[in-house]
Amino acid sequence: DVFCSSPLCSAARDVDLCRERDFIDGRHIAEDGGVALDIKCHLCQLPYDRESLEQRLVQAVHQLMISYSQQDLRCNKCKRAASMMLNLYCECSGTFEHAIKAPAVMERLQAFQGVANFYGFEWLQQELQAYFPQVEEMDESTAPQPQASAIPA
Repeated sequence: DVFCSSPLCSAARDVDLCRERDFIDGRHIAEDGGVALDIKCHLCQLPYDRESLEQRLVQAVHQLMISYSQQDLRCNKCKRAASMMLNLYCECSGTFEHAIKAPAVMERLQAFQGVANFYGFEWLQQELQAYFPQVEEMDESTAPQPQASAIPA
């Protein structure tokens, strides 16, 4: 959601920054070589606050990473949450896995990176650069895998 900063208007608008024509057309290269935005409220025609828009995106990235890192392991058969962190298998003999998969998180982060690059959101770019090393680790860490010594013969 994007909110108008005018105290008289305060209109809220659900925006897809990759598809909204007036947002895409409102982007242009400034004289200093940076990206300038001329994006206006659809009701009062006052410009949207660039910093608050970028802050909402940074918050969305933080929320995505928190959701991924604090998720429960779930059984791939019965979908119950793991109650004992040391168990390799669920009571129904299913294996535990993450509900939110690392490739899905990576795909969303790459979409945020595209938005940051296109609109020139430097703060968002810095936040994403801080998370990308963690994302590489997420690709390697999947659901707990049984070790040969843990499987009874």
